[in-house]
Amino acid sequence: MLGRFWAPAPTLHRFSPVFLLSFAITCNWVQAYLIDDTCKNYKGSDITADMQKAVNEVQEMAGDAFAITLTEDESTNHLLDALFSTDRSKHDIVREYFATFHNFSPSQDFVVICDDAHVQLQPDYMLDPIHGWLQNFDAFTPCDYTRKPGAQPSGMNAYTMNQRLIYLCPQTLDKPKGRSLAPYKDQELFGQSIDDYMLAPATLFHELLHTHITALNDEQVQAYPDYNDPNVNPFDQTYLASLPMITAYGFSLCWKIGSENPSRAVTNCDNVAYCALGVYLHKNDWGNTADFSVGIGHALP
Repeated sequence: MLGRFWAPAPTLHRFSPVFLLSFAITCNWVQAYLIDDTCKNYKGSDITADMQKAVNEVQEMAGDAFAITLTEDESTNHLLDALFSTDRSKHDIVREYFATFHNFSPSQDFVVICDDAHVQLQPDYMLDPIHGWLQNFDAFTPCDYTRKPGAQPSGMNAYTMNQRLIYLCPQTLDKPKGRSLAPYKDQELFGQSIDDYMLAPATLFHELLHTHITALNDEQVQAYPDYNDPNVNPFDQTYLASLPMITAYGFSLCWKIGSENPSRAVTNCDNVAYCALGVYLHKNDWGNTADFSVGIGHALP
């Protein structure tokens, strides 16, 4: 990817595939989840309350996504157009996702775990002393990809294992904007990138979307050409054909897959998560692409 975006390694993505969990977002939501003890001593601090708040904000995001996308106001339509094309049938699919997520009832808990530094590497496996055996990740635990220079350009934000264990990595927990979206909900964030607000609640939203919207995957799209490399012609067709397929994470690649392949955009989990984040931060027109500054806060139309 270009600029502020990254290109995940082909075998390890920013978000892992998520297995079947159950999660509820209703007006009378019953908390069927646990905050792991790792959150009580995250880098010497107890961030349990932050994680509880993040889960509550997922609930609020889902409610807003369901309600606001039904209004079809101009800024919401801009966002839907940017992420899923102007095909209104694609917008309807996304609205159905939010309706499903909003009305889903819990039948199984999930556990929010802060970092995976406690996980022990074993031959071919990882061992979480509390939660059990996990699958192999090439000699690094997934969050280690944010700590090992050269292992992965940007690392992983989060991943889910064994059907209900959601590991949040330091790349998510230590973002400059903090761990809560609530302070930004009613702010005008003009000129700022929506990617800076993919905080813990939005990351959890992405993970939990996977759990019961079976149509959602982590789709791939062809990488952007490198316009800053003086050794390549970014308009050469042979060069363009050689660009790798990478997972569509981040608003810019979500916009790219929405423009090039709307049918895959509506099955890309990050497109749906960014749509929910954009309508939650409702004082901004995130889908205004008139100047090609996709995912940048603009004044409402």
